[in-house]
Amino acid sequence: LKGGFRWLYLCLVGIGAGSVAVGIAFLLKCVNRLKFDTQDAMFDAGHGLFARYLAWIGTCLLLSAVAGALVCYVEPLAAGSGIPEIKCILNGIDLPNVLLLRTLVCKACGIICSVGAGLPCGKEGPMIHSGAIVAAQATKARAGPVIGPYQVNTESRDFVAAGAAAGVAAAFGAPIGGVLFAVEEGASHMNPTILVRTFVCASMAALTVRFFAGPMDGTTEWGTLGTDVPVEFGRFEARRYKFLELPVFALMGMCGGLCGALFNGI
Repeated sequence: LKGGFRWLYLCLVGIGAGSVAVGIAFLLKCVNRLKFDTQDAMFDAGHGLFARYLAWIGTCLLLSAVAGALVCYVEPLAAGSGIPEIKCILNGIDLPNVLLLRTLVCKACGIICSVGAGLPCGKEGPMIHSGAIVAAQATKARAGPVIGPYQVNTESRDFVAAGAAAGVAAAFGAPIGGVLFAVEEGASHMNPTILVRTFVCASMAALTVRFFAGPMDGTTEWGTLGTDVPVEFGRFEARRYKFLELPVFALMGMCGGLCGALFNGI
């Protein structure tokens, strides 16, 4: 029973990390749209260039002030990418407040305001930290025969590693990249079992992002999974597939695995 709850929690952590990434990307686009709509409205009202420039600078300063206030007065550990802190946690160093829900809220709001203000920062690092926080909060839920607090049980540390991998997968839409991040940059103790769990969690995060990103932008209809992700490295040819096609892909993977096992057995 505990094994079943473990896989369920891994899937929920992946969905949670993907949802946080989608929410950050959506709110950031709303902030940018509001900034440009304000400029258009001022132009239509006949305001001059200098007034519109002051409005643009004032908006950016306000967003920067909100982000600075969050990390100065609410939760200082929400500052930065959060990746060094997560690496410390995964390697056995106890850092208080790194994986708190308050840190997640400050991190998400801070990155929306920082990127919206035009500061030289990105979304990928905070998404990794956010995924780790989602995983840490799941280990504390105690809903069912699962693990205890992450400071006590080493299995909970594996959940945090899976959450960090889910954050990478949610940011770039790359589950395998998330697993490689967890192996190379994250936890010091890895085995094939942890790799499989991490891959499942990262896959759920990438699936969640691909399910919501396109329809929320209006580029695809609901039920169609596209190639839209929060962080892109250029525009490539769009490849879209229906949500109902996923069982076909899963069946193809199972057939490939069985054929590989048969080949190795022979």
